Order: sequence, then C-alpha cells, then structure tokens
Amino acid sequence: MRQSIVTFAGQDGVGGDLFDVSLDIPDAPRGDVEPTPNQSFAIEGFYETPSTLELTEGQAHTLLCYRDFAIATVERLEPQLCGRVAKIVATFVAAFIAQDEQLGVSVVRYMDRRFNAGADIDELPGTISRTNRFSEVRAFLADALADMRDAGADL
Repeated sequence: MRQSIVTFAGQDGVGGDLFDVSLDIPDAPRGDVEPTPNQSFAIEGFYETPSTLELTEGQAHTLLCYRDFAIATVERLEPQLCGRVAKIVATFVAAFIAQDEQLGVSVVRYMDRRFNAGADIDELPGTISRTNRFSEVRAFLADALADMRDAGADL
C-alpha cells in the first residue's frame, strides 16, 4: 500500500509541487494486532498521515524504526537543518528506506539491536554511519538536498 505523506513546494515562482513523496507501507505479518495509541500518535505526527490509516503493530514498529533512523541520519549528516525543514528531509529519507525492502529490513534489525541493547536514542547519530547500508542512505540524502536546493529551497 502507498500513502502520500509529504509534498515539498520550492521557490519555483509558480507554486507547483516539486516533490511529492509517497510512503510504501510494509506488509503486515499475519495475525498482527493493532498499533498502540502511542505508536499511532507518533506515526501521525511524523508522517502526517490521517488518523484513519489502518496499520498493525508490526507495520507501526517498522515505520517508527524508519523514522528514528531517518532523523538520526539527518542529524548526523546535516546538523545545520532544524525544525520543519529537518522533519521534511527526514520524512524523505524514511520514504526512501521504505522503498527498498532489504534496506528496510536492515534498518529495522539495526534499530531492534540498539533497542535490545538498551542504547540511548540520542546516541544514534554517532553510530549510524557504521550500519551496513548507510552509504545508500547518505547518497540519497545528498541527491535529495541538491534537488531541493536546485528547486529554490533555502537549506
């Protein structure tokens, strides 16, 4: 299932949408239960999805892993970005992760290992570059930011 999550309108003088990002919702495991209210709230806040989006607990967990990895990536590579701009860029990164099933699996495994080890989420930006597919995410982020700047974004 695809869900439109963010549209970035640059300074194109026309007001048109320059980037429209859709999120690939991961498949739900059989017999999975509904997400917790906290998961639903966190997903609605980050991805700006409607509250009517039907997810399972497993899908919510996966999307939140993508979110945390994406936020840490932006903090690590583009620390000058902040506020709404950083959130939009992190949303682009999360959507990129969701498009590649193997990358998504790698991200979820990494995040689960960190959680199970009791790691502090605030330490994530310092360790994220050691993940096995980080170079792909770094390249995507660089290209996305270049495209946004070319479209007139003041980043």
